Amino acid sequence: MKKSRSSTPQQSPVPAAPPPPATPPPDPNRLVRLPEILQILPIKKSTWWKWCQEGKAPAPVRLGRCTCWKYTDVVALAMEGINHG
Repeated sequence: MKKSRSSTPQQSPVPAAPPPPATPPPDPNRLVRLPEILQILPIKKSTWWKWCQEGKAPAPVRLGRCTCWKYTDVVALAMEGINHG
C-alpha cells in the first residue's frame, strides 16, 4: 500500500506592496552647507576654509548666520578637480 503525502494547505500569494514613490532628484539650484560639501569632495573642513580664503572655492552665500554655497558651483569644482587630476 502506498503512503500518500500529507498536503499542507496552500496559502494564496500575498499581493506585493506597490513600490515606494520615487524621490525626485535634488534641485541643482539649491544651497548646500559644509557637511554636504564634505560628502561631495574628499577633503577636510580646514582645507575647504583654506580654499575659500585663497579664492579656490566658490564664493559663499550668507543667510544670516549660516554660510552656504551654490550646489552647482561645488559640483563644478569637483568636476574640475576630476578633469585636471
